[in-house]
This record gives sequence, structure tokens and C-alpha cells, in this order.
Amino acid sequence: MRSIKDSKHVIIPVLVYLTNLIIKSSVFPNCLKIARVKPLFKKGDRYICTNYRPISVLSSISKIIEKLLSFQIRDYFETNSLLTDCQFGFRTKRSTTDAINYIMERLYQNFNSRKITQGVFSIFQKPLAQ
Repeated sequence: MRSIKDSKHVIIPVLVYLTNLIIKSSVFPNCLKIARVKPLFKKGDRYICTNYRPISVLSSISKIIEKLLSFQIRDYFETNSLLTDCQFGFRTKRSTTDAINYIMERLYQNFNSRKITQGVFSIFQKPLAQ
């Protein structure tokens, strides 16, 4: 990563060109999809394979392009108001706390208006090993 930062004046135009080409063609190059997969321990017995999850380690160039694409997509969606105000995940300046506050505010409003309110909440978790 250090060599990329040191040669940024040469690399930036190439990255911009490549990113724009990816957007125009809608194809992410296969050579940038190559990753080293490492197991990351979650919890439980370290000798049980299901207690690990795979982590893909991508190249620095791939990560930079992914960030550029992510920024452009988010900016496009925000600028064109394509996301509902109820969308909290994967947005800047929004958190799970904001989502909970939104739900609580709606519940209080409906309670005070004597409206019936229903909700379904799920937590997904890997079953405990027996």
C-alpha cells in the first residue's frame, strides 16, 4: 500500500480510467477478483470448522476501485433521492441507533393515535454446537 501512495500521481489517472471503464462496461475484471481466503475465528471451540468464517483478502488496487465505485453509487442514489428515509444500513450519518429511534417514534405516534401497530423482528444466529 505504501508504494501505491508514493506513486499516486502516476496511478490515479489509471485508476480513474479503469473505474470509468468498469462503470461503462458493467464488468469488473476477473484479475481483480482474485483473493486470498483466510479463516477468521468467531467463537466456541477452535477445533470445530463451523466456528470460523472465511475472509477474502483482496488486492489494494481492487479495494481502491471498490471504494471509488461505492462512493459513486452512494452519491448517485443520494443525489437522485432513490433511497427511502427508512433505509439506515450502508448510508453515511445513519446507524442502527437511528433505525431504533425511528421505530420507537412511530410506535409512540401510533400508540398516542390509538392505532394498532405490529412488527416482526428476527435475530439470525448460528445454532450452538452440541
